[in-house]
Amino acid sequence: MLVVLDQVDSTNTFLKNHFDEFPDGAVVAALEQTAGRGRLGRPWLQQKNNDIALSVVFKKLETGFHAGAIVGLAALEVAREAMPQSELFFKWPNDLYSADKKLAGILSEGIWRQGRLAGVVCGIGINVNSDENALCAIGQPATSFFALCGQKFEIKNLLERLEKSIARHYIKYERERARILHDWRRENRLLGRMIELSFPDGKRLEAQFSGIDDDGNLIALCNGETTVFGCGDVKILPSPAKR
Repeated sequence: MLVVLDQVDSTNTFLKNHFDEFPDGAVVAALEQTAGRGRLGRPWLQQKNNDIALSVVFKKLETGFHAGAIVGLAALEVAREAMPQSELFFKWPNDLYSADKKLAGILSEGIWRQGRLAGVVCGIGINVNSDENALCAIGQPATSFFALCGQKFEIKNLLERLEKSIARHYIKYERERARILHDWRRENRLLGRMIELSFPDGKRLEAQFSGIDDDGNLIALCNGETTVFGCGDVKILPSPAKR
């Protein structure tokens, strides 16, 4: 089920407010968001009918990590079909990258009823037709389908393809959960790379990306010590030759 709204403040906020009205797996997209947001309260800018903003209702999931894996893999599949020459990968915990620039970001939020988790709303924003001026306004290194391949894309067509891919990956998750998580880990191509961990209390730590555990936490090594990182932000550091 795909519903496309002309304008909304935030697709995640809309689905959180209408969670009980939509069936499991429903996708709500907006051609324009007026108050889009990402992780850690960051705003996400979307030009009207220029980029993708959508959210998905998941009523059978227990964690936002699994929701992000399903939506992220679906977005990666559609992006690779549209841009087969582009090198794309996930940057933990939920960003889609090309080289050192962000192409898409995911935000998962739990829905609670009477003290129990009733499901998850998972939103994704994808830069599609944004030009260099729009990307520079984002405030962090970013890219788009247009910047990567010099071609404009029809948003509604991409939305239909993405909705179908999300549905396929959700069905696959229900049948082969371990396979979905394996695929998601495999696409996090930072093994051995140096990263900077930013903790919620403001602490920063440079460490080496070592892996991802079964709960979606990042495992890093620093001075021979293992750090399990589950909340905060991650920055990819330049290779030693470029630092």
